[in-house]
Formats: sequence, structure tokens, C-alpha cells
Amino acid sequence: MNFSKRALWLVTFLFFLLPTSCFALGYEQEPNDTIETATYIDLNTPFQGEKTYSSKMDYYKFTLPADGKVNVSIKNKVGSTWFVTVMDGKQKTYQYFASNSGVEVVDNNIDKTSVDLGLPAGTYYLLVNCDDQTLKVPYEIEVDFKKTDYYEKEFNDSMENATPILINKKYNGLIESEDCWSCAPSQDYFKFKIPADGNVTLTVKNKVGANWYFSVQDVKGKQIQYLPTLSGVEVEDNKLTYKKVNIGLPKGTYYILITGSDSSVDIPYQFEVDFKKSSYYEKEFNDSMETANKIKTNRTYNGTIEYHSSCWSCSSALDYYKFSVPQTGHVDLSLAKKKGHHWSGTLLNGKGEYIYHFDSNTGKKTIRLPKGTYYIQIVSGEGSATVPYKLIASYKVLWGKVLVEKSQVGKITAKSNVEQYQLSKSGKLTKKRTLSKGTEVNVYGTKRIKGTTYYKVGGSYYVKKSSRVNYKKIPSSISKIIKTYY
Repeated sequence: MNFSKRALWLVTFLFFLLPTSCFALGYEQEPNDTIETATYIDLNTPFQGEKTYSSKMDYYKFTLPADGKVNVSIKNKVGSTWFVTVMDGKQKTYQYFASNSGVEVVDNNIDKTSVDLGLPAGTYYLLVNCDDQTLKVPYEIEVDFKKTDYYEKEFNDSMENATPILINKKYNGLIESEDCWSCAPSQDYFKFKIPADGNVTLTVKNKVGANWYFSVQDVKGKQIQYLPTLSGVEVEDNKLTYKKVNIGLPKGTYYILITGSDSSVDIPYQFEVDFKKSSYYEKEFNDSMETANKIKTNRTYNGTIEYHSSCWSCSSALDYYKFSVPQTGHVDLSLAKKKGHHWSGTLLNGKGEYIYHFDSNTGKKTIRLPKGTYYIQIVSGEGSATVPYKLIASYKVLWGKVLVEKSQVGKITAKSNVEQYQLSKSGKLTKKRTLSKGTEVNVYGTKRIKGTTYYKVGGSYYVKKSSRVNYKKIPSSISKIIKTYY
């Protein structure tokens, strides 16, 4: 073996004896004490540095190839504290945190202190500084990156800079600590659009010891709904992983403002906005007669009473609905019963004057109403705000003495006393009662029984067609009401 081959073999042998960490670890390049001289660092690669007496500041520079989630970490060391600031090229702070230096580093095996943040593609900087006790102590930092479209993108601390999100997708983010320990935590804004009127469900993830406050707002920043997360032991004891609220909204653009308590700073939160198109859900804002939702009779509507974020002891808000009665008839108002919850309703005339009261515990309540416009006011009982309720306003038009059913074709009027029969399954007719003169009965068709024509008057009951009864077909004006209001 000649000398050159021996040398090549020796170099190769030594290469494989070296630990891989030697090649995976980067080092700061002095001078890097200004943003202009920042050391460029690779993503997902640890970098080492050391503070000297001449400079307590080290700058690093990194580039993200796409939008995504960034994790910035620094190794902890007992007795040493480093302060890390993540910033843009104008030195505006995205995130600020300090390493752990107490006995908990060893006792709890806390190897690193790290923070997550969402950033769009671009170039960013790290500033690392320290106190005098930490000078000339080596530190190790790392910037890890994961591409994702479902993480907040800083800066999103205002409506103008809100992170756009898609409906029916989970998003993550965190409330950052400021570069001022006495400052209040920051806030995050998200922006979403719904393509049609419908029901929006906001679902947030609970976490023991951390409180976040979610506020759904319109484009003017007016709050529509407010939802705080749960943070107590009930989260684990009762497995309350998620909390949600339903909101009826018209087509348009909306915002979510997320704030948090001091305990939630730098802890990731998670939420999702789901949407279902619907014409039968309340549309906020409908908290006054002037803004009442116009509803159709004989439909089931869903709604939610919102709480005021500024005052948990305040009474809950109101929901108003508006409906029309085209001709005198009977109206049944009801709120669906739900175990552990209660809602109350008040029927008002067009001037806002009280007519009657109904609630979810008493069931359906019927009243005769003349032609006109009416309003329904809904209020929730204690503990029932943000819980969906169901409201039905059923209407039947009065035609003479009968309430018209959707399937009827006309009515008969007894010109004198006339018998009403019941038809058995075997085809036998049995007299059940006598209709007195002037009695009006709904007719749903005719049937030939043993060669004689009878009027169907509901169920298995019949009245013989004869000169003793007068039959009238439903007039076109009533048919139009049935088509529009039933």
C-alpha cells in the first residue's frame, strides 16, 4: 500500500470515529453583536454560542421557506440565565422568553426552555443576551420548523393583521409574552368567511391551569359571542376536553379575538370554526325588535343566547324574532324542553306590548291572533346561555269555524243534524256521534263505501254525502296561505 492510499485510509477511519454531533452542531461567528452581522443558522440544527465581556448580545438570522410553525429553544443550565428575543428585520419583537436556571432544571429534568410561534415565509432574527453571571458560559439554541397552513401567523395582534383561516379546520397558536415582564399578555386575531347564512360552531380545547377567552366579532369589532375555556380539575375529572358554542350568522366575514390569563402565556391553544348552511338558525345581531330575525311559521328555529364578556354577573342577552299572521288563526308557541336548562319566551304585538308568556318547562301554548305582525322575545335561564334552544311558532288559519289543515281539500257544514260514522278495518260503519246544525268539519277527500259516497273528515271517520250537508272547496286565498305559511 503506497503512502497516498495509507493516508486516505487513515483519514476515512478517523472520520467514522468522530461523533455525529460534531457535524450536526453549528457555532456562532463573531462578531455577531448587531443585526447586520447576525450569524446565519440552519433550521433544525443546534447552534452554540458564548457571551463575552465585550458584548452581551448575539444575533442570529434564519429563513423560513414557507408558512409554518417555529419552535425556538435554548438549553437550560443551573445558575445561568439567557434571554431570547425573536424579531423581524425591523427588530419588532415576535416572542421573548428566558431560560430556566433554578434547581427545577435538575429536579424535573427540564433540559430546554422553548416557545412555539406561527410565522409566514421570510427572514427572521434571534437576539440572545444574558446577565453578568452567565458571561463566558456556553449556550445552545435551536430553531425547528414545520410547514403548516393551520397555525397562527404573527403579527396577528390586530383586526387589520388577522390570520385568515378556513372553516372546518383545527388551528393552533399561543399568546406570547412581551419583551417587558410588566406588560400584559398580547392578543391574537383570526379572520374567517362563511359563504351563506347558517350555523357556526366554535370549538375550543380546554387545559388545566390555562385560561383563554374567545370573542367572535363582526367587521366593526362588535362582539357577537364570548366563550372562555375551562381550566379547573373538572377538565380531567369529567373529561371535558373541549368546549363549544353555536352562533347563527348571516353570510359574511367575521373575526375571532383570543386573549388569555397570565397562566396561559406561551402555552399553545387550539380551536376550530365549523359551519353548516341553514335558513333556520338565528342570525346575530337580533337583540332588539328593530333587529329581530324574520321567521316563517311552522318551522323549527335554533338559537343561542350569548353572554357578555365584560360582566359574568350580568343578565344574559335577548333574542328577538318577528313573524306575520296573514289572516286570523291559531298560533302555538313552544320552546323545546332540555334537561338542566330553561328558556322563557314572551309574545309581543307590533308595538312591543305584552300578549302572553311561555317557556320550555310548560310546553306548547296556543292563542288566537288576528292578522298582523308579532314579535317573540327569548331569554335564557341561569346556566343556559350559550346552550342551543329550539323555537317553533306554528300557525293554522281560521276558515269560518275550522282551523285549516295542510292536507284538507274543503269543509262541510251541517244544514241539519247529521250522523258521523267510524269505519272499521273490516269495512263496517258504526255511528259515533251526531253533528248538530251549523257544525263545520274539515274534509280530506271522499270514499265510496258500499256504493255510497262519504266525506273523509279525519282518521277513520266519515260523513255521508247528502242534501243535509253543504260542501265547500278550499278557496284560492286560503290555498295561498297554506302554500306560504304552512
